[in-house]
Amino acid sequence: MVHFGMATGNALRLYLRSRSDADTDEEPAFVADKCGEAVRPLTRSGLRQLIGRLGKAAGITRACSPHVLRRTFAVSWLRNGGNIFSLQAMLGHSDLRMTQRYLSLARADIAEQARQFSPGDNLARR
Repeated sequence: MVHFGMATGNALRLYLRSRSDADTDEEPAFVADKCGEAVRPLTRSGLRQLIGRLGKAAGITRACSPHVLRRTFAVSWLRNGGNIFSLQAMLGHSDLRMTQRYLSLARADIAEQARQFSPGDNLARR
């Protein structure tokens, strides 16, 4: 089961409506391309290549992969106040320690922000 917000749901509905071959539940939700009339499901390799191409087209100079997107999602979830136990379930981690790695990244952001914007430290700059 995959949970997502309203904006993602709307985008997914638009995508599926744009595909003339997506009128049955048996067809894959995400396809690579049409080879003649056959619809080929998007593979892991195809997804990795697609995300890499889209990242380059967007001007992203760092590596862009499914794992990077998953990591970005996890850290953003926690930065926005999401519950770590819900995140654990969504990511499919059986051990909370794995999910806590993302929490340490979010906490590092807080420490950096504290160093950068500390009112006490900024008093000397005025």
